[in-house]
Amino acid sequence: MRKQKKTELRQHFSQVLRELRAQRGWTQGDLAKYLGVTTGAVGNWETQANGATVRRIKALSDKLGLPVEYFRAENPPPGVATAKGAAPVGQRIVPSTRRVPVVRWENAGQARSYEDMSLGPDEYLETDCKAPECFALVVEGESMEPDFKAGDLVLFAPKSEARNGDVVVCRLKEGAGVLLRRFRRSGPEGQTIRLESINANYQPVEVQARDVVFIYPAVQLSRRFRSYLV
Repeated sequence: MRKQKKTELRQHFSQVLRELRAQRGWTQGDLAKYLGVTTGAVGNWETQANGATVRRIKALSDKLGLPVEYFRAENPPPGVATAKGAAPVGQRIVPSTRRVPVVRWENAGQARSYEDMSLGPDEYLETDCKAPECFALVVEGESMEPDFKAGDLVLFAPKSEARNGDVVVCRLKEGAGVLLRRFRRSGPEGQTIRLESINANYQPVEVQARDVVFIYPAVQLSRRFRSYLV
């Protein structure tokens, strides 16, 4: 019985992994690079030659923003096929996702609010982010390297309040454009805003709250190896 359960878990993990990779347009090599494993390891998981460890499944869960149960077939979320009741060939296993706008950096730099940015987006990102009215920006520049690299997609929650330590997108009244920075609030009634870079080559920016047009906290990072947006 234990052996049968192990086989079922391996079958389920193999199917879900292939479906998720296909949905993102990734090769086995892409996924391997994303997870920090060899392409052979991904291939073995998909062919059921080997099973993934609990630690590896947890890492995959964290990376893709999906519950561990999604990969283990133990009380999976609604709509997720189990190994016993696997989806027919050709039927996609789709997690609970939605499409959010991907906003151009320059559009964000001209906006007064999220509503201004979301008009006429050029593309959309499929995500499981549940934040109301969340949107994505494609990172430009190197001020937040190595944690955030040019080309990364970062999702922001315009309905959430930024907290100390959050990564935020911020537009100031003075000067054009927007900043991707680490947020700190201090001073009387939290009126002093400090925006810090991760890259030591960039100096922090300190302003008063009245000089800020908007600040939206980041809620998710998506690093893509190729464009899979539609």
